[in-house]
Amino acid sequence: MGLANNGRAPKFFKYCNKQGVPIYAVCVSLCWGGLAFLQLSESANTVLNWIINLITASQLINYCVILLTYLHFRRAVIKQGIDRSTFGFKSHFEPYTSTITLCVVFTMLWLQGYTVFLPGGDWWSIETFLFSYLMIFVDVVIFLGWKLIKRTKYRSDPNEVDLISGLEEIEMHERWLAAKERMENGGSDANEKNIKKQKLKKWWKYTGVGYLLGG
Repeated sequence: MGLANNGRAPKFFKYCNKQGVPIYAVCVSLCWGGLAFLQLSESANTVLNWIINLITASQLINYCVILLTYLHFRRAVIKQGIDRSTFGFKSHFEPYTSTITLCVVFTMLWLQGYTVFLPGGDWWSIETFLFSYLMIFVDVVIFLGWKLIKRTKYRSDPNEVDLISGLEEIEMHERWLAAKERMENGGSDANEKNIKKQKLKKWWKYTGVGYLLGG
């Protein structure tokens, strides 16, 4: 639905029913679950493994793009003098964690089909090569095609990056959610402190920190 709103997917994916559910987008997403039935046949199982390889490569590429986007965003924030302490969430040890993660994910992207490059020639397989690395070339073609067709510009100058458009609507929505939460919990400072304490306990429990430290 988000892609459709941005003009990067068919418009009918923007349709929502009376409950506000983007029903067409949900149905298309659910169709991918039917691929599980490919496991019922041996030949179909091979096709499923190919699809899994393509999806794995796509996810690795997605992570690379996310990390690159964040590093560009961080550079723009610093150059434009925006105070990161005003953000609702801040990642720690940046930009080192993102840079290291990007290097690791990028390396894994090229290692997933490494067996085809082993010496001797016995490991070479056109199928393995294509379904391990095909999405890399497909994504490059899509990216360059979009740039050429839409005439979009890569903003190398971080001062040109727009970090303001749409921000007011997002902040208004967050203020509305915060006010709604306060109303549901009585609106007192004591209740707000209690909510924060309960969230901290859940984090303590589910991350395993409490178990490790005996809490």
